[in-house]
Amino acid sequence: MIDPSLYNALLKLSFLLAGGIFIALFFINAPYGRHTDRRWGPVVPNIGWVVMEAPAALVFALCFALGEAPKTLTAFVFLGLWEAHYVHRAFIYPFQIADGRKKCPCW
Repeated sequence: MIDPSLYNALLKLSFLLAGGIFIALFFINAPYGRHTDRRWGPVVPNIGWVVMEAPAALVFALCFALGEAPKTLTAFVFLGLWEAHYVHRAFIYPFQIADGRKKCPCW
């Protein structure tokens, strides 16, 4: 198990980082979608969506299956909602993008 003080420090750091990014994005266009810009770094084909989003579906399902929390109906409903969203986002959407010339930024 992780030390509670380390967990609390990482949690506070995450909230500070999220707040800073939230404010920064009012002034900077994030490099995705119509704002993709090669000056932000290399781009990859849309299969990059699969690489980027697949862990959200696969790791969450694995943690759910191996976790010790009770497997209630409510837990399965929320797992199903999460998986439906991320399976679509990772394995269906990238192949539905009409313009195969569009690229996905690496970072």
